[in-house]
Amino acid sequence: MIKPTIVFVVITSTIGAMQVLAEPLLFGVYSPTGGPDRQYQTLALFIYENFVKLDFGYASAISWMMFVFIVVVAGVNYLLTRRTKGGLV
Repeated sequence: MIKPTIVFVVITSTIGAMQVLAEPLLFGVYSPTGGPDRQYQTLALFIYENFVKLDFGYASAISWMMFVFIVVVAGVNYLLTRRTKGGLV
């Protein structure tokens, strides 16, 4: 009965890890570039930087690609952790 909980936690943790925004933004003292030489810029921070620069089309396209990537990774996580009574599917 604990397996569904573990699967849920793994998938939501993966999704949350891909959407990190606040920590790099705070480290950069509210600079959306991710510090000097962009050493800790995440994908979410890159999307935010483009919205701040009013480049809405580019930021929206990156957001859609991030969405598709998260759906694919979550699906792979689900498929890797799914089992039936007879073993792996």
